[in-house]
Amino acid sequence: GAGERGMRRGVVRSEGGFDSTGFVSAQRDPDGAFGLSATAASFLAGILAHAPALEAFCSPTPPCYKRHGNWAPTVANWAIDDRMAAVRVKSQQSGSAKECYFELRMPSSAACAYLVTAAVIAAGLDGLRQELPLPPPGQSAADGAAPLPTDLAASLLALKADVVLCDALGEELVRWFVGVKEAEMATIAQRIATPPEDLKHSTAEQCILSAWRHMYLEFL
Repeated sequence: GAGERGMRRGVVRSEGGFDSTGFVSAQRDPDGAFGLSATAASFLAGILAHAPALEAFCSPTPPCYKRHGNWAPTVANWAIDDRMAAVRVKSQQSGSAKECYFELRMPSSAACAYLVTAAVIAAGLDGLRQELPLPPPGQSAADGAAPLPTDLAASLLALKADVVLCDALGEELVRWFVGVKEAEMATIAQRIATPPEDLKHSTAEQCILSAWRHMYLEFL
């Protein structure tokens, strides 16, 4: 299942693997800053560079954005053992290779593990190709960390503008994904603008919640 492949409760986790000599981690280097290898640093830098576009896959419905600031990141940053960062890094220079891993904290429970994983790989590989430098840990927006999109429409714009991810994932996949999400948003907007009879005298917030339930929880 998805949990066995490194995704649990909306968190994508990256570790190492095994070869004939035992456990091997491409992320671990006891001589590197924070115990991270140059490969890990550039891969992580690529994820951060493409984080605004990644958010379209990590938060694929309007309700997902209610999470921002509530144990979900608001900027493209990383930090050691910080669950509010976009990427939580577990690593110590004196620690073992098995204790060195990344957690992408951006995905919501509505995210598709396969789309998120594919996009993360594309972003990380771009970081490796460009040998991107890793920003300092714990950056805020004031420090220069890129803000993550605050709604689905902004995320889709960021995805369409990200040439690297669009090329890596394929124009057809991105076109279909964006088209489906834009259709969902249009349906939600129409239902809010013309609510059913039983919601005619409801508050705006109640109409929004009803529209979200109608779109995503129809059979519950």
